[in-house]
Amino acid sequence: MIGFFYDVVESACELGLRGLLAEVPGGKLFCDLAERVVAKRKARRAQDDLRAEFARIIVLPPDAARDEARAAFAAVVRDKALALPPAEVEVITEWVAGVPEAVRVSNRRSDDPAGRTLSLDFALDTPDDVLKVLPPRPPRFLAGQAVPGREGEWTLAQLLGVGGFGEVWLARHDDGYHDPMAVKFFFDQTGRDVIREADLVKRAMSAGRSAAGGADDPHRHIVPIVQVRLTGTTPWLGFEYVSGGDLAAWLYKLAAAGREDRPARVVTALRQLCRGVGIFHGLPTPLVHRDLKPSNILLDPGTKALRITDFGIGAVTQRAANLRETRGEGTRGWRLQSYPRGSHTPTYSSPEQRAGADPDPRDDVHALGVIGYQLLMGDLGAAPGVDLADDLRDAGASAALIEVLSACVARKRERRPADARDLGARLAALGAVKPVAPPLAPPPPPALVAGLVVCASGGGTHRTIGEALKAAKAGAEIRIRPGVYREGVVLDKAVTLSGDGPLADIVVESAHAPCLEMKTDRAAVRGLTLRGTSGTVGKKFAAVNIGRGVLEMTDCDISSDSWAGLAVFGATTAPVVQHCRIHDCAECGVFVYEGGKGTFDGCEAADNKFSGFEVKTGGDPAVRNCTSRGSREGCGVFVHESGKGTFDGCEVADNKLSGFEVKSGGDPTVRRCKFHNNRGYGVQVTDKGGGSFEACDLRGNTLGVWYVEAGCQVKRQGNTES
Repeated sequence: MIGFFYDVVESACELGLRGLLAEVPGGKLFCDLAERVVAKRKARRAQDDLRAEFARIIVLPPDAARDEARAAFAAVVRDKALALPPAEVEVITEWVAGVPEAVRVSNRRSDDPAGRTLSLDFALDTPDDVLKVLPPRPPRFLAGQAVPGREGEWTLAQLLGVGGFGEVWLARHDDGYHDPMAVKFFFDQTGRDVIREADLVKRAMSAGRSAAGGADDPHRHIVPIVQVRLTGTTPWLGFEYVSGGDLAAWLYKLAAAGREDRPARVVTALRQLCRGVGIFHGLPTPLVHRDLKPSNILLDPGTKALRITDFGIGAVTQRAANLRETRGEGTRGWRLQSYPRGSHTPTYSSPEQRAGADPDPRDDVHALGVIGYQLLMGDLGAAPGVDLADDLRDAGASAALIEVLSACVARKRERRPADARDLGARLAALGAVKPVAPPLAPPPPPALVAGLVVCASGGGTHRTIGEALKAAKAGAEIRIRPGVYREGVVLDKAVTLSGDGPLADIVVESAHAPCLEMKTDRAAVRGLTLRGTSGTVGKKFAAVNIGRGVLEMTDCDISSDSWAGLAVFGATTAPVVQHCRIHDCAECGVFVYEGGKGTFDGCEAADNKFSGFEVKTGGDPAVRNCTSRGSREGCGVFVHESGKGTFDGCEVADNKLSGFEVKSGGDPTVRRCKFHNNRGYGVQVTDKGGGSFEACDLRGNTLGVWYVEAGCQVKRQGNTES
């Protein structure tokens, strides 16, 4: 069970579940809850455990998060002898299950745009820190419920977002032939306002559709409204579902791009947005969005085009948000939660909007200027100020681009471009945007710019990784250039080892010790080939030995000629291993035992002697979107001797024995996995083994689908067997 989930559930029960259900996003009750969580963590848990716990939370898929939330509720109810209304428990469970996504949003940054790893400064010391990793509020709907007014046709599948207006859900048609849609529900006064603005919605539906649909059609930058229900207590609009994420996530990918490329990319993005908004500004009676912000701009994964949503309702949602701010009802908690999502409406509103003036296309121009500024700065919390020009110059913008963006955010409306079409023309006139050099500044002290570079042939600061580690301070990055480094590396301080060249050319090779041994609470390793060769001297080591802390491993190649490629053990051990290849090991690829945990995401275990993943003696890893194939003498995954683990979305194929084997009290949870082309069974359970297998594909294995020995308790649901 996850301790943070327990603390949140316990605090929610103390404050009253019903009160939280009615609270506004980031409201007082949520702030009170955050204070309680901080106090509980200080009283019960060491800060050293924080990163290990949240490294596990940050990669939890929705179903696994839901299971953890249910487990936390069950524990609190048991410990406190509570009797709680089941309906309220179900809704708060869904809210707690949204924590992993909130953690990912709050950890997005240029070196990890998806936010799937913890930032160096991640902490949970204050109530503000807690609020940033909580969803804004519990949902009013639940997955599996019918879309109101479309019962028997459309079903809610996944919560996509919540806000002051209501919430957005992915909905799927029950017949399976229709494309999914994003359903935006409007609650309370916002819902009544949307109903009153039905004519605007009709105009937006009409203007947002196009029969052309070609690459030059500006309508490709609009997300059309496809269904409407503006009746009842909860009106809603159905939009085409766009699955590529929003501009808030794209901003961090852009920030990772070189400074030389960023201005040109920002201008390209703004020109796309101007084409879309220009459709509505060019109507005989212009239609103004009034709530343009990064969370309302989506990325189409197919065309890579930016697409704008919420035309026709922006005025309603913007007016409600600004009214809350004006009245002092815009809570600090909501601001903390909305800034990282790019959804804090007042940041993008023009002075006239905040004063309650009638809509004008130049309101949207102002918002586009703020968005352009944030994209160049790489910061969703940034807002243009008096030093706008200096900020943009430092970010590499040309004088002409600075002039355009400055005009967009001018305090007086008449100084801005007339509408999105005018702004688009000004941006087009810039031509190929060239960055300018930042103003000269005094160089920082040498200690701040001197990096640690390891190069075996000379030319770096050190010739061995061990020497660089001795010289490094906590938090340092050590860049390792191509070469073969024959040494056992002991990570005994919080540093990052980064390969500086092709993966295959940066090799750490060790015969008398593990290539890499973790002996600190936190470290990171990226882009290294780790080759254990202890078999050549008659010894037996894992290539990577993790018996402590959180080791974040990304894009590594791991092998061992004597034992496992990667060994994880100990109850406080929780590595995060992403996109690594563990192969050609003398025994198993990944071995998790003695209570070890950890997260494995997008990894490949291939061509190992025995299983790709082995879990025993209380090991409990989370394995997601991984493959285990080509085991020469064993099964793909082996869980035994009271091992556990969650396996989600994995592929297990081409193994000498069965795909997944459970025995001796093993009890894994397996979802949405595919087992095929294994010479044994798809799944084999013997000797009092157990487990849960849901929505898996077990077709195409030599001996058949299942072998479950009498007396073994296996839960099976929704699997494909023929």
